[in-house]
Order: sequence, then C-alpha cells, then structure tokens
Amino acid sequence: MIQNHQEFNAARPQRLSLMRWLFQQLKAFTWIILQPILGPVLAIVKKQFHWRACLASIVTMMVGIATVAAFLYADPLAFGERRTQVLWPLVLIVITVAGFIAGRVGKRVGGFESYIALLLTFAFFYIHLTKGWHIILGFGGSDLNSMWDLASQPPLGEKYFGPMWTRILILIATAGLILAVFGGSLAFLFFGEDNHIDPRFTIEWFISRRHLTKTGRGTISLTALVALIGIALGVGALVTVTAVMSGYQEDIREKILSTNAHFVLQKYGLDFTEYERLTQQINKIDGVIAASPFVFNEALLGDGNRGLGVLIKGVNPQTAGNVTGIEQNLCRPLDSKKCSYFPKNERSGQLATLLTPKNGVPAIILGAALYHKIGKPIGASLLLTTPVSIATSKRSAPRRMQFRIAGIFRSGMHEFDSRLAYVELNAGQHLLGMGRTVSGVEFKIADPERVDIYAKTALNTVGRYPYRTLDWRQLNAGIFTALNLQKIVMFLVLTFIVIVAAFNIASTLFMAVVERAHEIAVLKSMGARDASIIKIFVIQGWVVGGLGTILGVVLGLLVCALLAEIDIGIAADVYMVDSLRVRVWPLEIMLVVIATLVIAHLASIYPALKAARQHPVDAMRYS
Repeated sequence: MIQNHQEFNAARPQRLSLMRWLFQQLKAFTWIILQPILGPVLAIVKKQFHWRACLASIVTMMVGIATVAAFLYADPLAFGERRTQVLWPLVLIVITVAGFIAGRVGKRVGGFESYIALLLTFAFFYIHLTKGWHIILGFGGSDLNSMWDLASQPPLGEKYFGPMWTRILILIATAGLILAVFGGSLAFLFFGEDNHIDPRFTIEWFISRRHLTKTGRGTISLTALVALIGIALGVGALVTVTAVMSGYQEDIREKILSTNAHFVLQKYGLDFTEYERLTQQINKIDGVIAASPFVFNEALLGDGNRGLGVLIKGVNPQTAGNVTGIEQNLCRPLDSKKCSYFPKNERSGQLATLLTPKNGVPAIILGAALYHKIGKPIGASLLLTTPVSIATSKRSAPRRMQFRIAGIFRSGMHEFDSRLAYVELNAGQHLLGMGRTVSGVEFKIADPERVDIYAKTALNTVGRYPYRTLDWRQLNAGIFTALNLQKIVMFLVLTFIVIVAAFNIASTLFMAVVERAHEIAVLKSMGARDASIIKIFVIQGWVVGGLGTILGVVLGLLVCALLAEIDIGIAADVYMVDSLRVRVWPLEIMLVVIATLVIAHLASIYPALKAARQHPVDAMRYS
C-alpha cells in the first residue's frame, strides 16, 4: 500500500507537467485564432505599429485600384467581358506593390500594417459596390459618368461581377493579404533595416548550400528532400487537375459553338418579318462573317407508339452551315449506336441535300442520341405536333406534320444530341404556324471572345427596341458559371496540398535555426545584418520550393501527356460530354508556379525572422 502511494506521488509531477503542456498548447492555439483581431491592437499598444507604412499602403491600394477600375470601365466596349478577367490580376499586382511600399517605408515585413490597410481599402470599395459613395454622399446620381460609376443601379458589384461578387471580393482580399506580406518581405529582404539596397547573395548562398546538404558534400539533406517531394506532388496534382478542368471547359465551349451561333438578334413580339433588311445592316459591321434566319420551338415527336419532347430548329440550308458547325456534325449512323462523320470534301452542301423534301414530305435531321432512342431507320416517317400555333392566338389549335428522317448529327454535347432536331426553315414556319415570321437571326463573328461588343454594336445599328441580342455566353451562363466556380474551388483545394508541403519547409528551417544558433550568433557578432541572416534561410526555402516546383511541373505535364493518349469515357448524361479532354495552358502553368513560389517564400519568412531576431549573447550562452 505504501509502495503504491509512493508511485502515485512520483507520477504526480509528470501528470502536472503534461497538463501544463496541454494548457500551453491550448493557449498558443487560442492566440493564433485571435491573432487577426488582437495582433494589430497589441502592436499599436506596444508602439510596434508603423503608421506611415500603413498610410502609404492605403494610399497606394486605393489610388491603384481606382486607376485600374477607371481605365477598364471608362469605355465598356473597349474590353468587353475581358475587363473582369483583367481587373482582378491587376488589383492583386497593386496590392503586392502596396505591401512592398509598406515594407520599404516601415523597414519591416509589415504584416499588420498591410492587414489593416487591406481591411480599410476593401471596406471602402465594398461600401461603394454595395451602395455607391456618390449616392451616400449625395453628390451625384446613378447617371454619373465618372470612374466611380460602375453601374447605373445599385448594387454595383452584382451588375458587373455577378451574384457571387461578395465571395469573389473575400477571395481577392485573402489572396491580396498573402501577396501584400510577400511584397513587404521582398522589400525588407533587399533593403533591410537601413534602407540600403543589397541585392547580393554570394555569401548567403554559400552558407545556405552547406545548410541544405549533408555536411557540405553536395547531397541534399533528408528533411529538405521530404519537403521537396511534398512540393513536387502538390504542384503535379495542381497542374494535372487544372489541365483536365481546362480541357473539359474548352471541350464544352467548342461543342456549344458548333451548335449555337455566336449571337442572335430577336424581336419582342411575334411579327419579326423585317429580318432580311436588318441582316443586311448588321452584315456591314466589320467582323461579322455570316448570318442565317431560324425558327425555334418545342414539339412532340411521335413514332406511332410513343411521344418524345424535342426542340425543333428550322434553318436555311444554304446559310446555316456558314454560321454554325452543323455541316461538320452531320454523320452516318452505325450499328454500334455511333456514327461516322462525312469526309471533309463531302460536307459542303450536305445540309441542303439532306433537308430537301422528297415526294412532298419534308425532311428532319435528328441528334444521334435521339435517333437511337427512337429506333427507326433513315427514311422512316415521324409525326411532329406543336401544342398551339405560334403566329397568332386566333389559330391556337395544335398543328401536326409528317416528316421523313433524312440524317443525323452528333455534336458531342449530350443535351443537343438527345433533344435537338433540324428541319428546313419553310417547313418549320409551316409547322409552327409562323407564316413568314422567324424567331431570330443567327450571326457568326471573327472573335467569339468579344461577342458582347459585337452584339451591342449590332443592337445599336438596328435601333435597339423592339430588338434584343443574346450571345452564346448569355445562353449558357449557368454552365460556364458552374465550370468556372468548380475550377476555382478545385484549384484552392489542391493548393492546400502545396501549403501542407510548405509546412515541411518551415519545419526544416525551424530545425536549422535551432541547430545553427551558434553560427547565427557568430555571424551577427561579426556585423552581419538581419537582412543577411534572413537571406540565408530564405534562400533555403527558395531552393526547396524552386526544385519542387520544377519537378512538380514536369510530373504534371507527364501525367497530362499520358491522359491525353488515353480515351477516358465519362457519363454524357451527367457531364454533358462523353470523353475526358486535357488541355495545358501556359498561363495556368505560370499561375501554379507563381502561387507555389510565393507559398514557399512565405513559409521560409517566419523561421528566417526568428533567426534574425536572436541576440548573439543569448545564442552563444545556450548553444
């Protein structure tokens, strides 16, 4: 009994030390959580906050962002839809420069200064994009023609950046904080505490190389190798997934443009008969290549036993092939529920041949999936029924016509191949009871990416109301919004792999700081600046991050090349296309490389600062 009591008393200090350690970890974790709120406050109380650096950062951000916005939005037709794609990268560059200026003025990395400056700047622009400062202050209305007037009606952000603009703003602010700290660290790294530029890395590189290798023999250390492999795997996954998502998005875009025109001109009401005159006017616009009228509506397709809801599009066989890729999509049916496309030398005029009536029966061209679903051969008869006449309410009785299956097409887009059917324009007008009226006119332009500019120009040419234009982006806005969001989310999720790997760099450098404390003390006692000590450890992060990035890009490109050679089938009814496509964009590879190098750099900054802040006397005493 006495022995057990003695063992209990002996174990009690160990339990207390364990509880004390757990309490310390909980305290440290709580401090990390409260750091964004309490950190700047404590820095101000301790007089460690550099107000001039914060003010310089705020002025740079606000003036820079306002200038960029004024340049991009002064003329809406100059950049079109591309202005949003150009705006956010320029905003991030402005924030990086502001962080650099904060580091230069404050003679420090300036994390808290950039943080406060970013909060105030984005709060200012958030209020403007929500209500508009010109309206809040009462010095203007929604018709102001100034650089602050980004829209005619509030909220301004939703009009120009979409319904998810607040989330985009938060995402940009988060990325901006990272880049602001990155810019401040570069300023301190190259200018130091005395504000004299020092771009030399000769001595620092010599010392860093010995730290990275095993006793200076040239073989990289095991801890650095583990961090390097982690970075490489993360970058490889990022490159591969980004290429797959880009290929998927481009595949859908091409298939949509092969079936849909770049933009269409329509009229409010049911009396669009003057389309030929308007088409001649719009064809005179520089960049407009071709035009073709069409009719479009839903109908019921019956084969005697059942009925299927389909989309009927009546086209002009002589001009439709110049506007869309329908002639390239025409094919011959095969037994294996597939089809073979016509040779290139037979495609021209094939649409007019197939849609030519025979024995007074008009022809119809079905989507490949719709054709196989019906199960009838080429030449068989089908019955099309529309619920009501389109032209006028006086003739509202259902209309019914017999058609002959003349051919099939395959766009590769399941939504089109399973529901769409083409008929000749006059037959479509007769079926829908439209007389000489059309649903609209399709147009093909030289640059589909600037379709919004062409559409607005065409609308101004015909006199606006009662006419309207719809472009291919607007018709498929839901698809492209979902794809872009999915791509961004996947990029952010996989970036966490790189961030986790970057923690290996940080842990490696922390170990190096502890192991090399004596050497750091000697260097500082010999007159080495804090910036030089930082360079020694930052270079190690650069080497590991740079080598890992290079290996990761090579690994990702090899995987992409392998996937491109393999025909990977996917469910067309779920993913809209039936195969996986890979597309490598150099700009996206560059974005992955920049993001990885910035993360690796930031992962090495904190250990480097810890090393630079060591006092030589303390390091010599405890080393």
